[in-house]
Amino acid sequence: MRFNARRSCREGGRLCPNGIFVRPRMDRYREESRQIMQIVAETGAVLEQMSIDEAYIDMSALCQAEDADASLLRAVPLARELKHRIASERRLTATIGVAANKLLAKIASDHQKPDGLTLIPEKEKAQFLRPLPVRALYGVGQVTEGILNRAGVETVGDLQDYPGDLHALVASFGPTLRQFALGQDDRPLELGDEIKSISGEETFLKDTDHRRIAAIG
Repeated sequence: MRFNARRSCREGGRLCPNGIFVRPRMDRYREESRQIMQIVAETGAVLEQMSIDEAYIDMSALCQAEDADASLLRAVPLARELKHRIASERRLTATIGVAANKLLAKIASDHQKPDGLTLIPEKEKAQFLRPLPVRALYGVGQVTEGILNRAGVETVGDLQDYPGDLHALVASFGPTLRQFALGQDDRPLELGDEIKSISGEETFLKDTDHRRIAAIG
């Protein structure tokens, strides 16, 4: 599940030169995050908070059925109710992805922002991933994307069909790249109260790549 509304202020200024920009209130964001995560915790699900606006929720114990896809279907009404509570109690939207693992849940939560609910069934996961760009996969950044694109691999479907040795192509990834392309991910939730990521930014009057200036900001 993601609660995400990030965009460069400078880019926003270019797109909306007459806009009014206000200083962010990070303490208010943190408090709102705490309230929303409390709503999530009240479902009884296992929670891994990734950042101020993103979390993974394991509803396995609440949604057991005869097979994986039936269990996922049972999670959909709970996800819908969670969205309703956040909207009614906090006046905010939440985008939720329902899937069998962290990789697919994150991709699903990115699919219909800012107020979506997307289910990726297990039996359809490989097909769902095929048209997506390789950058959609966990761990594929700009450098890896460039290597894959130069080898003619632009979509996840290209990765699924790649006849060569992906490990030789992208040695740092190992065998997980093909597994991710097929929607396979066995990473467990990391439990605890520590937030994995929280970001901030400083907007300068002019763009700069000067390391010291950027660090001071």
